[in-house]
Amino acid sequence: MAMDSKSSGQLIPPPTATNPMSTTTIHLEVLVKSETTQRYSRIRALVSSFIQDNFAALRLNMVICPSSYDDCGSLAQKVERISVVEIQGPRPTSDIIPVTKACKFDVHVYELREQVESFAPDLELSPVTIDDEGTIAATVSELPCRTIDGLWESLVFDEDIKHRLLHFMSTIMLFSDRQVNHKIVSWNRIILLHGPPGTGKTSLCKAIAQKLTIRLSKTFSGGKLVEISAHSLFSKWFSESGKLVGKLFAYIREMMKDEQTLICVLIDEVESLASARRVAAASTEPSDALRVVNALLTELDKLRSAKNVLILTTSNLIDAMDPAFIDRVDVKQYVGLPSTAAIYEILRSCVLELVRCGLVRLDHDISSLNGSTEFEIDVGDDDMDTMYNSSRSSSTTSTAPSLVDLDCDVSQPVCNGGPRVRRARRMKSHVEELLLGSSLSDEEKIEALIPAYSQASLNIYSKPTAYSSHLIRIAQDCKDLGGRTLRRLVVLAHAKYIHRALCTVGDLLDALARVTEEEQVAQMGIVSSGTQRRNESSE
Repeated sequence: MAMDSKSSGQLIPPPTATNPMSTTTIHLEVLVKSETTQRYSRIRALVSSFIQDNFAALRLNMVICPSSYDDCGSLAQKVERISVVEIQGPRPTSDIIPVTKACKFDVHVYELREQVESFAPDLELSPVTIDDEGTIAATVSELPCRTIDGLWESLVFDEDIKHRLLHFMSTIMLFSDRQVNHKIVSWNRIILLHGPPGTGKTSLCKAIAQKLTIRLSKTFSGGKLVEISAHSLFSKWFSESGKLVGKLFAYIREMMKDEQTLICVLIDEVESLASARRVAAASTEPSDALRVVNALLTELDKLRSAKNVLILTTSNLIDAMDPAFIDRVDVKQYVGLPSTAAIYEILRSCVLELVRCGLVRLDHDISSLNGSTEFEIDVGDDDMDTMYNSSRSSSTTSTAPSLVDLDCDVSQPVCNGGPRVRRARRMKSHVEELLLGSSLSDEEKIEALIPAYSQASLNIYSKPTAYSSHLIRIAQDCKDLGGRTLRRLVVLAHAKYIHRALCTVGDLLDALARVTEEEQVAQMGIVSSGTQRRNESSE
């Protein structure tokens, strides 16, 4: 009889750095310059060495520009920026993680492309339109695409929807790469995002396609995003729509032959092509819907075994879709209206963007705010010494310095071959600068004045007059508004109440509060009008 470790007197050793399950993996995205001829494998090695040798700690979502460092000439000629995008492994206590020898760097190198082309679904693959009116059936964008760059970072959701979907799609590609028998372990490579309009479903699909192309840069040389115009596939001639669907997917199958290219197919408002057939069958008028749904399901089944194709779909009307299509979907993800926390982060990003563009400035000089309720950072000498000592011993400690609430700059490396103690001193110096308000840009100052929601929510009662508290109250008044509407509020506020090129943070927040109130009244009027029309029609 087999004995367990306890009965045999042997102890199970704790996880070590050599155990893959206990290793911290830091994902780095490296954007190379267009004129770079260096092999990507060489760039990965240079970036890993650069980070390991010069940084005591990294922060999630940190962006490093090698061109801003004096002794990084070789890397600066090849790399535009390095982004810390994800940390996997033992759960860190904060977004800052020390760089140790136990860290593993997964470096994803990519170059942004700008080519966009339109095409119609004909078998010759020529870029022609599908009818005399010049209707376009789809567009194809090269991935990673410059027009989509930054979209992933701008999307804010309550749950970790983005990474959950990214990991699922990465798993599908892993299973395909390891040749898992899809007849035994089944998947269809289809994701459906559904929910109310304006919540970011289409943008999320585009961002996932871009992010996945970057994440799989070691497997695929590039990608293509095929955006299908569902409405254009319905022909004015009876029985032609099903044929157009077949021709379009024939084009996609031709693209699939290049196995080094990842094909992401986006079908927005997929209910146009996958409406319930029982409704169409019950209709007394001639309809092409049956043929379209049948053609779509047939073509999707043909793509199941493809190793380089993924289908991304969105819908506002999931209840109106055919059950056979729903059954083929691997992940059905609801994307709802944002919570107060998500609304706050969306509005905060809008304010910071106007600061970056020079349209918003501080109300007063930062020195006049020291000690006020609007600019208080509770860090004592003991805390600063702890940060200093933690940075000095970051190669051996497992606890990252608690700088996340201060938004300190941990991106400054120890250059010129100096010891890491210099890095710690600069870190401490930066904290002191933040407390004194010197040598900081307006953007850095306002980021401290309007911190992330996790910190701002702690100050709403103790600091009711702070900018962050004001913004939280505005976010609470923005319930039932989608992300598309939220990002438009700042434009409306500036256009209606700020008639000048430069304003203060206080002016912008006051205008934003007024516009929010007006938008809520307008929304209530729309809902009331719709209810009245429904009641009249029922009578």
